[in-house]
Amino acid sequence: KGATKLRDQQFEVDSLKGYSKREISELKEQMHKSYEDQLKRITEMVPVMIF
Repeated sequence: KGATKLRDQQFEVDSLKGYSKREISELKEQMHKSYEDQLKRITEMVPVMIF
């Protein structure tokens, strides 16, 4: 589900008009980092929830 959301957000950014390629790349990078941070938090929570 998270990967789908990330892909959808990237598609949305690609369709932005009036933004430079650099700005679009920065937005994509920020979204990817946010996605990676979320995965890390979830991964860290799983062992805690099991016990």
